[in-house]
Amino acid sequence: MTELEPMIENRHELLAELLELTKRQELVIASGHMNELMRLLSDKQLCVERLLAVTRKLDRNVASHQPPPEVSDRHRRLHRECDAMHRELISRELVCEKNLAQLRSTLNSDEKGRQSISGYSRPSPPPSLRGDHLDLSNEA
Repeated sequence: MTELEPMIENRHELLAELLELTKRQELVIASGHMNELMRLLSDKQLCVERLLAVTRKLDRNVASHQPPPEVSDRHRRLHRECDAMHRELISRELVCEKNLAQLRSTLNSDEKGRQSISGYSRPSPPPSLRGDHLDLSNEA
């Protein structure tokens, strides 16, 4: 086993984990649970950081060998699966961003509606406090 193979396996595992987290993210966005979304995004960020570290290490290792070291057929297949998972992640992330933007828009319009309704439901201040009535009497 070459030194590349464990890195390929680790990258594959991290991409699979990210893909599962992204699928959960889609469900959380659809349900509108923003607190859960924040926790999930935190978990994803940690996974992304680990993936970037493994990918950089893998890239440095490949670049330092001329010609690149041979890897088993199984690891070539894992590498192709990594590429496919990466493409799927990008696609799903775009959908998540779109759905999150729609959710944000809905929440903003709901909040504006609540503000408008609450403005209408407040009692009017007495005339002397509204500023549309001038008291000219000598009573103080």
